[in-house]
Amino acid sequence: MKYFSEKTKRTYDLAKPTKISIEQSFDDHQPNHFGTPPATRQSLQLGDFTGSTRSGGSCNVDRIELVTHCTGTHTESVGHIVDNDVPISQIEMPCFLEPEIVTIEPESASQSRESYRPPFVAADFVITATALQQSIVSDGELDSLIIRTRPNDPSKKSRTYDDQQQAAFFTIEAIQWINQRNIRHLLVDLPSLDRMFDDGLLTAHHIFWKVPEGTHQKTSDTDTGKTVTEMIFVDDSIPDGYYLLNLQLADWKTDAAVSRPIIFPETTTT
Repeated sequence: MKYFSEKTKRTYDLAKPTKISIEQSFDDHQPNHFGTPPATRQSLQLGDFTGSTRSGGSCNVDRIELVTHCTGTHTESVGHIVDNDVPISQIEMPCFLEPEIVTIEPESASQSRESYRPPFVAADFVITATALQQSIVSDGELDSLIIRTRPNDPSKKSRTYDDQQQAAFFTIEAIQWINQRNIRHLLVDLPSLDRMFDDGLLTAHHIFWKVPEGTHQKTSDTDTGKTVTEMIFVDDSIPDGYYLLNLQLADWKTDAAVSRPIIFPETTTT
């Protein structure tokens, strides 16, 4: 089955879906960011009822506990950084987006001519506007962008990001450039757009959604329809290029929800 986009005049193969989310597991094989408790599940115990067939129950009923932002693939709204209630479930999301997948090797911040708030420290590695400009092929409008970073081994699926192993993040100029390209849905294989220890500024998040830095208030410029998806995993078998994206979200009335982005490859066959 093929899908033809009237907007971009590209054709995609719906018979070849590929998941680029990290499966949310509840054992040691899950990523972790910021030292949060791991995601867990346990059988429901309610009076005489046990939610486990292995323990004699009539069915399996689990109780799940997780920190959405820190243990797997998730999509967040501007509600992540403002006092206002902006549930991810109420973001108007097209059935299909048309991203470009690009692969970028973060560079040492000390070698970059770009900036960040708070200032860079010696160990920082960053995604720069220059790298984005050199990697993105499209010279037209992109509604979404998927960024894979190097190195890209499968350990990302269960990596612990802490003060000993911090992830790369985006420079101010990189996010400004993404906004200039009018990219509304950004998907990254990093745990955050921002540095893990950033004095609580979340500079990249604020710039992306156009929320004044140092505040938690929407303004008339704030773009509440944009989303950020973090902690994806794009296998090396997937080439850079144009894709069709179905960004599947849990229908949660919260600032972020677990998500399952599915991509479909471009095809030259009509």
